[in-house]
Amino acid sequence: MMLERFLIQNQLTSWLMRRTPSTGVRRVIHLAAAVASETGNVRTENQDRAVIVRGRDSKGNEYTLAIVSDGIGGMHDGAGCAATAIGAFVSMIEWQSKKNDTEISNWLYNSSIAANDAVYEKYNGKGGATLISVLIYPDHPIYWLSIGDSRIYSSSGITLKQISVDDTIAGQLGKNEYLYPEQSKLLQFVGMGSDLEPHTSIIEDESINSLVLTTDGVHYIAPSPNWLGKIIGNSLDSGSCVKKLVDLAMWCGGQDNATVVMLSLQPKPESSLKVLSMLYSYIEVWDPFGEIQIISNIHSNADVPCKKEGSTPTPEILKEKQSSDNEYNAKINSAKNSKNIKNSKNTSKKTKNKSMPKKENVDSEPNEVIPQLHIEFPSKED
Repeated sequence: MMLERFLIQNQLTSWLMRRTPSTGVRRVIHLAAAVASETGNVRTENQDRAVIVRGRDSKGNEYTLAIVSDGIGGMHDGAGCAATAIGAFVSMIEWQSKKNDTEISNWLYNSSIAANDAVYEKYNGKGGATLISVLIYPDHPIYWLSIGDSRIYSSSGITLKQISVDDTIAGQLGKNEYLYPEQSKLLQFVGMGSDLEPHTSIIEDESINSLVLTTDGVHYIAPSPNWLGKIIGNSLDSGSCVKKLVDLAMWCGGQDNATVVMLSLQPKPESSLKVLSMLYSYIEVWDPFGEIQIISNIHSNADVPCKKEGSTPTPEILKEKQSSDNEYNAKINSAKNSKNIKNSKNTSKKTKNKSMPKKENVDSEPNEVIPQLHIEFPSKED
């Protein structure tokens, strides 16, 4: 499973570094959530990255995760740092969700340390990013984490409250950073190496109806949360809300990359992930420009759901798992064989019956732990 974690990390990091438009808005209707990002009028590159994730743990319980990371300007490869941070963070969350000995309250903290290590190892302290995240898990309080000066807000009607604490002198001392710009410099960030101290806590206020995560390209436009609160509280849905916020940032000059995620805390319908996740690790990831789904056959027998918690997996369940694995692998092999036959025919025509060297079998070993399915969906026009 450790190898699986790093494979997912690399896959997500690469996906987050793909070429995208300057503006993107993505609604995740079944999660009542949305994410948007805008390069702005001044920057030539968008160094913000943001995702919404849905997955299930080893017992089939669904979790929702929101993450925003802002690459630090003036350091090396801000976009790469933000993408690496999120890739490592999500893969660590997924890895922990399949382990029964990791407390859910520690998921965000452990994942932030993994993200910090990944960015530091890749950039050797010369690159960094902010990182904020919210984790929603059934029958638990809402967990949040913050590193840097990106922000998490709670919304109730038109009342907006900043939950996170900025890792700046102004943020720590409660001073006005707009009057003292030199006090807005970051005290810590993902990728700094040792001595990182993430801020983590829980949200138990039942009056909150949504959470909003922003980079400084959005919240700089309103030193007081009251203005942002009115925009958020008077928006029809999460999609229109995030679009209004990035549009407003542009209208105010677009001096920086602007990114925002909004999560509604209203009850949501039951999804169809549960049956599939009993046999496979399954996560869905959305960013402002599209979505990706990753299915991986990484469950060991200990991870297979049992009839009774703590008991040994029943033969029926193991048989069902093996049957499903065989069927899935048969389809993959069939597709590969079909493709090989087609390529062989095309090659034969081009070479006019010349003898060809026998192609070695480069397929993965049956027990090799690799992501088995990677589906990417482009963003539809909003």
